[in-house]
Amino acid sequence: MIHRTLYFAFLFLTLQLFSCMNTSPYFEYADGNGNLYIITDSTLRYAPVKPEESSSGFYSGGVGKSKPITSPQFAAIQRLIMQAIDKPSDHISERVKMSGAISVIEGNDRKEYILSPRSAMQIDIETTLKEIISE
Repeated sequence: MIHRTLYFAFLFLTLQLFSCMNTSPYFEYADGNGNLYIITDSTLRYAPVKPEESSSGFYSGGVGKSKPITSPQFAAIQRLIMQAIDKPSDHISERVKMSGAISVIEGNDRKEYILSPRSAMQIDIETTLKEIISE
């Protein structure tokens, strides 16, 4: 009987957790070195590559960081990402070294776009993200 009660309590808590999760769309951007930026309407999180994760075994993206962002900052990032998505001439089909990768996540739906290395949109996105995270 106690196992059944624990099972239902666990099930109830799990359902509550998932029903309260943020389902707002957000973006992930992996820069040319594989460092990851997670962008929500209120937060920018930087998750750098560690040496053991890098292709060379030595590269480090530095220290991870998370910071709140303003609505205008989010709008600027979102505008750049949408411009990059709408510019297929900057897209490539496979991820290669130094390319950028955009992910648009909305609920269970995930769309991905790969930007060619050193494309104008890649440079603009990475410059903006680095400026905002280092402010």
